[in-house]
Amino acid sequence: MATSSENIKLWMNQAEPDYYLHFLKVWIPFNAWYVDSYPSLKRKDTDIINELQNTASEPKKIIKNFLDNNGHEALEFQKNLAELHFQLDANSINHNGSRLSFKSLYLMENPVKHKNDKDKIFNIYKVEKTTHYFQAYIEAKGGKVLLDFKQSQYEIEDLTKDIAYIKLDKKIQRKIYNLYEEINPKKAISIICNQNSSKKDCIALKSENSCKLIKDTETIAKACIKVLYALRCMLFHGEIAPTETNRKIYKNASCILQLIINKLK
Repeated sequence: MATSSENIKLWMNQAEPDYYLHFLKVWIPFNAWYVDSYPSLKRKDTDIINELQNTASEPKKIIKNFLDNNGHEALEFQKNLAELHFQLDANSINHNGSRLSFKSLYLMENPVKHKNDKDKIFNIYKVEKTTHYFQAYIEAKGGKVLLDFKQSQYEIEDLTKDIAYIKLDKKIQRKIYNLYEEINPKKAISIICNQNSSKKDCIALKSENSCKLIKDTETIAKACIKVLYALRCMLFHGEIAPTETNRKIYKNASCILQLIINKLK
């Protein structure tokens, strides 16, 4: 028979809310809302999520409003968003082969189609994205072509295997590689300000683990929706381990989603 002290310990362990379950409970009404709001897309969650991200949807408006205000709910949202970023940054969890992070998200097709540059020895560097191919090109002073790499689908690792690329000086390799990354159609972006960003270019979120976001609420709202959906998929598909670390992630995510749901009622 369990002693009083053992019972107390057992109850203490049960005192923390089950945030995995709470996330599921708040996702259900969110799911019901968006299926009802987008009847033509109701059979494909991913299509609806893309619509929520890429149009002036209600969830996006709510998130942007939370970021633009300093009322109680807005500050609560901002605090949980800062903490969610902190937890994702401190603990690596992977979704679809990539780390889930507000520092690296693919939200939209990269609009950059070409870049040019040159170096101190007058090598000319060109990268271009056309309707038919991606190209990395280097021409030396005098017109000699050092590299003319083309591919129909963007795969930067294929560039590193190209014979002409392998023969290049390491500095030249690095320069054309970095330039070629600029036209990656699925180039990831960060919504977190870097250390050199000025105060006027950032949105400061106050929390125990405060952070600064880029001053672009449109992009931040897209990122929030994408991360929440990724966490939903990982939980629904059993990809996430029920650890204490992950519980903290879902605590912040469920609070964010609850605040959004409250405004959709």
